[in-house]
Amino acid sequence: MVSVSAKFKELDKYIENFKSLNDEAKENLNDHIAGVLESSTVRRFETEKDPEGKSWKPNLRGGKILTLHGYLCGSIIGQATKDYAEVGSVLEYSRIHQEGGVIQFVKKKGSVTMPARPYLGVSKQDKAAIGRVIESFINGALS
Repeated sequence: MVSVSAKFKELDKYIENFKSLNDEAKENLNDHIAGVLESSTVRRFETEKDPEGKSWKPNLRGGKILTLHGYLCGSIIGQATKDYAEVGSVLEYSRIHQEGGVIQFVKKKGSVTMPARPYLGVSKQDKAAIGRVIESFINGALS
């Protein structure tokens, strides 16, 4: 799966409380965080902007970007364990859209350069939402 990982210094204040949770509670919290990230990632296909708010490069055919059939957006999934929350896509071509690159044709001469159109990542709004989820969860779990 293509995925992005990040660490948030602003969430360090919750680490000690997080450590005191049992494994089931940790997984439940991470599942909520994965849900926040999944929703945010799917929303990027509607706004056509990367996690930093920059517009994706327009496509040559015109129309909506990265949504010809909707497979990539539909493949976005969040997963969680007690140790992590992640969001990504398992489609073979997901990485080329995230990172950009050159596709060399096999059956004919030539290549095409795909621009990077990052849809995975953690925005400032995501960090704030994750902070609210953690704070709410910790306060509820430890009250």
